Amino acid sequence: MENEIQLPSPNLLTSPIEKKEISVCQFAAGIFLKSSDAMNIEKEGVRKGRDIEFIHRMRVASRRLRTALDVFSECVPVRKREDWQVRVRDLTQALGETRDTDVQILLLETIYLNLPDPIFRPGVRRLLLRLRQKRTKLQKKVLAALDSLEKKKVLDQISNKYMGFIPEGTDPDDYSTDIHKIASISISKRLDQFLSYEVYLQNPEYVNELHLMRIAAKQLRYTLEIFAPIYPDRLEIAIKSTRIAQQVLGEIHDCDLWSTYLPDFLEKEKLRVQHYLGHTHSFKLLLPGIEYFQQNREEERRRLFTNYQKTWRKWRRNELWLTLRRTLLNSLPQSENPQAHFHMLGIKDAQKTR
Repeated sequence: MENEIQLPSPNLLTSPIEKKEISVCQFAAGIFLKSSDAMNIEKEGVRKGRDIEFIHRMRVASRRLRTALDVFSECVPVRKREDWQVRVRDLTQALGETRDTDVQILLLETIYLNLPDPIFRPGVRRLLLRLRQKRTKLQKKVLAALDSLEKKKVLDQISNKYMGFIPEGTDPDDYSTDIHKIASISISKRLDQFLSYEVYLQNPEYVNELHLMRIAAKQLRYTLEIFAPIYPDRLEIAIKSTRIAQQVLGEIHDCDLWSTYLPDFLEKEKLRVQHYLGHTHSFKLLLPGIEYFQQNREEERRRLFTNYQKTWRKWRRNELWLTLRRTLLNSLPQSENPQAHFHMLGIKDAQKTR
């Protein structure tokens, strides 16, 4: 039977720290606690379901916790790894679908208030009705996932396990060499994944690839945020840029979802009208609004993609990603074989950074 992985020293997180140097698991403990505490703060608001920002904030906190549990998996008891990840993942997914629906409703409400012609109102109103009905059902999924998390006492277990971590405000020089190595490897891995989708920015029709790039941007962003304390003020631009990439690619993805959702919506509505009225005369009243909204989303997608291409070219001109690699490299201890560090960080020629 696989033995449970132990933290580096007995009572590491509950006893006074004798050494100044902060270990990997001490650093991880702070991330775990901060994220789980952030989730706890939002629980009551999420349950009430009245303010969409509670959903948003808990979703972000759960993503950060999932990222940390993945990066620092060796600091998590073996028997708890899968259970914690699964419970947090299930909640994140429920929150994500709910948040996406909230955003869709807000968008439609805004568009409805600014429709150029009253003929478009019936279609947009019907869309809003169906999305609000969907949102009500999704709230039940959120509550079920939250109940499961609380029943298993995941957040309480994390709090009890990692109580006594190093407080924020620690001097960057106190972080161990191992933390810097893990940071460099983790960030480089996420950066490589993100940049692997750059080739697909040449054509707006790569719908799935752009969606995967959004996911990679999200994973890179949260990994950067986890390790930001050990690079004081040196990751801010990279974090801001990946947040922009995640947001814009997310908006592009939303437009793509509408392009598949609307035809299906029309087909279902037509069947509903036929079932309840015995004819589809009133269904025709929905078409102008749906067609208007679909065209609106197509135009918005073109605008978003064009602007993202421009932003990407600017990042490349400013050597944003190369600067990030240099930051990671410069934080590592001197090596007898410097080229090995360049290889680890994805830079083939060390001369390129000089």
